[in-house]
Amino acid sequence: MYTRSKLGFPLVITVFLILFFITGTAIINAGSTKGFVKKIQPVSSQLAEQGKEDRWKEAEENFKKMCEFLELDKKQTEEASKLFNDRCKEMEKFFSSIRSGELSRIEARDKMVESFKKYREKFEQLLNEEQKAKLGLWEEAGPPRSRRG
Repeated sequence: MYTRSKLGFPLVITVFLILFFITGTAIINAGSTKGFVKKIQPVSSQLAEQGKEDRWKEAEENFKKMCEFLELDKKQTEEASKLFNDRCKEMEKFFSSIRSGELSRIEARDKMVESFKKYREKFEQLLNEEQKAKLGLWEEAGPPRSRRG
């Protein structure tokens, strides 16, 4: 026949109080749960910011390589650089809109596609026929030119 231990209930209460005390002490030492979250956020924000900077640097490097590959002259390179910078600013606005909840990912994707088409059209207007053909070759080469490839 089953008999209940005399220490069972007090032991459970004791373990519960010890865990409660340890958890409470950790929260107090962290300055509260809100403070704890704030201490973590800057690290993740820094990593996100670093990742963003790395992506823009990579995009800029690829853009410069493309300009060299297409053999753009000085004027074309300046105009293309303006387009590239404007496009980057516009893309950053889209990403901010996603983070703020202003746009869904699908809405932002649609706007990014429209933006790409608009800037692509402007970029192609800078190119002569030979450079447009080279642009096609550049795009066929794809990922090997980036570190992700």
